[in-house]
Amino acid sequence: MPDVARERLSKLFKDRQIVRFVDLKDIGLGSREIDRLVSREVLEKVGHGAYRLSDAEAPSTWLSFAVLAVRHPEAIICLDSAAAYYGFTTANPINVHAAFPYNSSIPSSRSPSVQGVRWQEKSMTLGIETVTVANTPVKITSKARTVVDLLRAAERSGDKELALEVLKSYVNEGEPIRDLSRYAKALNREKSIRPYLDAVQAFRM
Repeated sequence: MPDVARERLSKLFKDRQIVRFVDLKDIGLGSREIDRLVSREVLEKVGHGAYRLSDAEAPSTWLSFAVLAVRHPEAIICLDSAAAYYGFTTANPINVHAAFPYNSSIPSSRSPSVQGVRWQEKSMTLGIETVTVANTPVKITSKARTVVDLLRAAERSGDKELALEVLKSYVNEGEPIRDLSRYAKALNREKSIRPYLDAVQAFRM
């Protein structure tokens, strides 16, 4: 690889571990050269249109979150994936569970494979935090918001096993119950979730 290209590549990856195909194109690398760098193990393709340096530090367990965030900055990690990130469940979802703006399309890429939901504007801003994965900012629902979302989903599907496991983990970690009530009220789900919250309050007394 020419020194100029190597220098540009070094600058591109200076503050981030994952870049898009278009970012590589912007520094003057063509499709064939990018493929050649992958074959020579200079670059590693970590998802559809996403790359990292092959000699970078070992990838994070949550690398798929970062890949999704690079390609879709608007995406919010939620539900099962958020619960797994916080250690609230031993389940490891095959797909990345993520929320997208209501009027947008859900990515069909298999790398990472996304199980998406569409949320209205209020849901896209309520209880959303940003964590760093592989030097990449990733949006994710807060711990309390994650629990409330899973309880809401359980009420609709009737499958409450995961939601109850996550609620129990949340309580055992000493997280504030008032935050659950606040998000349930803000999302107009306080009535359906109230029995769970009352049970938790009784458990803590």
